[in-house]
Amino acid sequence: MAKSRRKRSSKPVISETPPQGGLLGMLTAASSSLIVLSAFLTADSVGVLDGVAVIPTLLWLTLALVTVGCISTGRITYRFARIHLVMAIWVAAILMSTYWNLDRSNGRNSLNSMWVWISYPMIYLVVTSLFSNARSRRALVLVMFGIAAALAIDGVYESLVEMPQRRLDYFGGDQQARDQMLAEAGIDAPEGSPIRYHFESRLQDTEPLVTFALTNSLAGFLSCWFIVGIGISGNALLRSKSQAEGNTKSSDALTFAVCVLTCFVGVLMCIVLTESRSAWSAVSVGMVVIGWRLLKRYPEKRRQVICGLVGIMAVAIGIGVMSGRLDWKVVTGSTQSLAFRFQYWSASTKLAADAPILGIGPGNFQDRYTLYKPPEASETIADPHNWIMEVVTSFGITGLLLAVGFIVMAFCHKRSSQREELSSGSGYVLCGGIGGVILVHVLSFFADVSVNSATLDRVTMISIIVIVLLYMTGLQWIKNGQMSASTLKLACVVLLVNLLFSGGISVPGVGCSLWVLLALLGHPLPNKSPSESDELPPQSRSFAVGILLVCGLLTTGFYFTCWVPVRQIDRAMQQLQNERFSQKEIKAHLESMSAMDPRDEAANMMLVDHLFNQLSDRADGGGPSRDAIDEFIRVIDVAIERSPRSHPLFGRLAEYCIALHFMSRWESPDLLEKAYALLEQEKALYPANAYAIARLSWVLAKLAPLNKNSDYQEEIENLITESLRLDALNPHMEYRLRNRAILEFTVKRNRIGQLVDTGLDPEKKPKNIEQRLKALRNE
Repeated sequence: MAKSRRKRSSKPVISETPPQGGLLGMLTAASSSLIVLSAFLTADSVGVLDGVAVIPTLLWLTLALVTVGCISTGRITYRFARIHLVMAIWVAAILMSTYWNLDRSNGRNSLNSMWVWISYPMIYLVVTSLFSNARSRRALVLVMFGIAAALAIDGVYESLVEMPQRRLDYFGGDQQARDQMLAEAGIDAPEGSPIRYHFESRLQDTEPLVTFALTNSLAGFLSCWFIVGIGISGNALLRSKSQAEGNTKSSDALTFAVCVLTCFVGVLMCIVLTESRSAWSAVSVGMVVIGWRLLKRYPEKRRQVICGLVGIMAVAIGIGVMSGRLDWKVVTGSTQSLAFRFQYWSASTKLAADAPILGIGPGNFQDRYTLYKPPEASETIADPHNWIMEVVTSFGITGLLLAVGFIVMAFCHKRSSQREELSSGSGYVLCGGIGGVILVHVLSFFADVSVNSATLDRVTMISIIVIVLLYMTGLQWIKNGQMSASTLKLACVVLLVNLLFSGGISVPGVGCSLWVLLALLGHPLPNKSPSESDELPPQSRSFAVGILLVCGLLTTGFYFTCWVPVRQIDRAMQQLQNERFSQKEIKAHLESMSAMDPRDEAANMMLVDHLFNQLSDRADGGGPSRDAIDEFIRVIDVAIERSPRSHPLFGRLAEYCIALHFMSRWESPDLLEKAYALLEQEKALYPANAYAIARLSWVLAKLAPLNKNSDYQEEIENLITESLRLDALNPHMEYRLRNRAILEFTVKRNRIGQLVDTGLDPEKKPKNIEQRLKALRNE
């Protein structure tokens, strides 16, 4: 038996997967398109909650369903291993965590985020199924490195040319030009307000974004493909040198090496320009590991290895110094940034401790974080800036153990030996890559891609040029080159190290790259028999059909719980924008939109805004009726039911009630009492919010004359003291009470402010909420 085994192992191994053509080739091209698409429809944490990733998620679930269908019918040979069992349990844990917390939070946000998380295991399943030979994997790696290079090139242009020009147009223009830029950004905020302050601060930033919503996300995406680029560059240079020493034609290999190195420098330059210290640290870790491995493997070439690493560092430092991005301020700012991170993680640990088993569910972190946020912390964050914390807060220790277990098993998964491929499928990968770039433009007609058209057109052109150039010059490398598993593992490690400090594992533009790299580490078609491998025994076709049924149920569940309600509201929104309606018809349309998705708070808030504008318009003609006020309060209560833990929602609704009270000139305390109840809830959800407590004390002071039998003086004094104490701990000057107004949300805040201060001497009118608190103390 041992002899026969040795005899069989001496023969070349033929891939068990049929030649890639027809349906399989189309599936390979489709998966390549979706992987490339992830670099364009990136979305941030907030974008995921708003449904930006709905279309890509549907496409991944559908592609997984078709792929498993091919496996069940024998079109694709695929053996399910233990890692797939862990993956299935993790999906079940995600579902359990989401539905356990669904009624305790914003249901729409939870569902949208849940399906993005579920799409990641589907990405792993699809990539391991379709990219079953070394050539197709090398082609995919080359295409994605080309996409990273294209984004980096555009990022360099954006940072050094476009952003300075935009900044000059705003600060160098007149007031009309500034108002126009604010209107284009959808911002209605007075000068000095926090919203306007942050807009102007972003204009002064020089870090590129390209297709990403956050610079750290772009840097994370580039960092992993930068490491892959090192592997491609090294192998290309070795091939060029070996062909030259062998007196064979080496011009093609040299041309490919030059192209790869040029892209490599572009990616490095963009990483430096992002000023992302987490990405810099992660890449540095990767470079140290590469240097250690090279010195261990080639001890006789110690000088060349050290010179190469020093050369890369010198180029990076030179780029940073020449661009002004690497200075003492960047170094000193690292300690403050890390201190903020520890504040985030400390609060996140307390949050996780209160929901240790199943977590708080996906998409709920921002609403829950404020309950634990210390007053001296930097900001209210959308994620904990640490992928481990994000997983454990969302899905509990159960989800974290399953996620870490899956990653470890993917790293340890035994990769099959090289096979003689009947058909590489690399051409389908290239076509799919180009198709993914074009697909972004197609989807822009159906959904908001969150990328301005100028940037999208520019990146599209650069991407097609770069990936075609790399593919044409690298054909021989795709056929005969090497992309070691250790390089792919290191790329995963670099990305995970970056995500330890920047977070964003749930961001599709970053998360997709992680799951693709994990899938490329190997595919479950080992040369050994099942008894000799770490895999489960071969499964029957009925088991594959069972997996197909699960994928079908997931796709069906996504369609009805996410796709239908989100797309219905999107279509209703487009109809509202494109058609003319009377005021009565607008109200009916918004009521219909609100009813389309009982879990969507955003649609209901549009109805709240509309009713508020109607009521405020009636204030000039004698004030709204009691029935209209009651209807408004009922709609407010619906909004609270749909998002019971959103502190900004409570603050906004409270401001509407305050405004209506003064605009209607009622002596009834009903609206102020409603505002007081809403601000009390905001304070409970965000105990460190000095602004909410300040407004609460002010509303209570206004309620006192209306409720003559109540004495609020002691409570008002306590609230003012607490508000001023918290305000002194706030590290952001723009959020200090001296820079905040009593009304900040409503469009008619200036007219309402005049009503609030009726009877006061114009010279003594308070200019900010801090002055109002001091005036209350002196009364």
